[in-house]
Amino acid sequence: MQQTAMTSGPGGEAVAIVLTRIDGIATTLGNRAPGELARAVEAIRREAIALGLHPALPVIHAIEAALARGEHGAGLNDWMLLLRDAIGCGRADAEAEQLFAAACSVRAIRGRS
Repeated sequence: MQQTAMTSGPGGEAVAIVLTRIDGIATTLGNRAPGELARAVEAIRREAIALGLHPALPVIHAIEAALARGEHGAGLNDWMLLLRDAIGCGRADAEAEQLFAAACSVRAIRGRS
């Protein structure tokens, strides 16, 4: 796993655990039922909120929307990579949250074309 400023600072161990969970979800996307994926993403949401990792929230919302649209398997890989970036970015401010929300918009538009 790649070390980031967030995983090397205070609370870094908890962030590293969340990143490991995201990696575990990503490696098993093709083998998980949509409901199981939704529950795993919801668990990540709760952890992100508890740790104050607000940039992850718009990404999680986008993943939930993708699941609701029926996306599954490898189609969710890019979303999981973006979620990993949001969790490990080392920022928890409103600007970072807005930047990740914008990245989700760009990703969603690309996915439709």
